[in-house]
Amino acid sequence: MKTLAAALLAAATLSIALLPGVPALAQPAASPPAHDARNDWDFLMGTWRTHYGILRHRLVNNHDWYSCEGTSVIRPFWQGDGNLEDGDFACPKRYSRSVTLRLYNRTTHKWSLWWGSRKLGLVPPPQVGEFDASGAGVAAG
Repeated sequence: MKTLAAALLAAATLSIALLPGVPALAQPAASPPAHDARNDWDFLMGTWRTHYGILRHRLVNNHDWYSCEGTSVIRPFWQGDGNLEDGDFACPKRYSRSVTLRLYNRTTHKWSLWWGSRKLGLVPPPQVGEFDASGAGVAAG
């Protein structure tokens, strides 16, 4: 009985809304223009000495880490719509070259981050997100 009453109420509401001369429901106010985030990674540009920690035994609840040292060189391109990080790191038992490609989408105002290495190439899918008002990175979802 309650379902029938709810359906009739919904139908009546829809019928009234479609009558000529009945004003449409108010639309929510337009949201402010999205932040132009092309410069959000500017703090990272340049050459950096890096330090990484890599688990000695992964996926076995082990907390013993290798210490790795490296260098990253980050350069912008496409007038700030992208940047490329060329990096390397040396660990006790391995040396690796890596790349991070960051691409800005002017329509969605989000960044896509692609990671890769010489061994693996670029590894899909990219991580997509943005920086919130406090400056924290937030994954899209």
